[in-house]
Amino acid sequence: MIEYIPLEYDFEVDYSKLFEICKGKKVGICATVQYLNKAREIESKLKEKGIEIIEGTCASTGEKFQVLGCDITACNKEVDLFLFVGGGKFHPIWIQYKTNKKVFDVISNEFVNESEVQKLRNYIKGAYIKFLSANRVGIIVSLKQGQNRIELAKKLKKELGKKAYIFVTEEVDPNQLNDYPVDVWINTACPRLIDERDKFLKPIINVGDLLEMGSTFSQR
Repeated sequence: MIEYIPLEYDFEVDYSKLFEICKGKKVGICATVQYLNKAREIESKLKEKGIEIIEGTCASTGEKFQVLGCDITACNKEVDLFLFVGGGKFHPIWIQYKTNKKVFDVISNEFVNESEVQKLRNYIKGAYIKFLSANRVGIIVSLKQGQNRIELAKKLKKELGKKAYIFVTEEVDPNQLNDYPVDVWINTACPRLIDERDKFLKPIINVGDLLEMGSTFSQR
């Protein structure tokens, strides 16, 4: 029997700055699992000041406010601003890229730098352009639970109209993939793999971005 004990982190929030930033706005809150307790505290404090909170729920876990590397459904787009509660840069940059809404990182106490979002946007656009002209495509599939999308990979291989090869692995290691002669990688595993794009010798694009950017392939 494995006992699950959630680990919750705590930190001091600059509420005076937060109240000023959120005043008169519709606010969404997004948090990683370790900070859900803090997200609920922030929600309560903001509501006490009369600030409107637009709630969202994670489709994967059913938890209010929670975001995962592969799931930001809790980020309801009907807001003026998102507050992100969590560590690292991936989630806040990714949320701003996907929603086109400003994101304030409560831990770093600053807004996401738009230049970092634009850098990601430019990379993805470039990877998509490379995909359009590519002859050989590598499709990455993870064996991890919740990430294994082998059927989608097979459909891609069949319908892309390119020479496509499926690479199945437990842990996706760019160093083990760089020797293969493909022109571009399509990632069907965790979207956070895009955060390691500098480790790939060839461009990599998440399958979700590929579909959104106009591929004729239809995910059904």
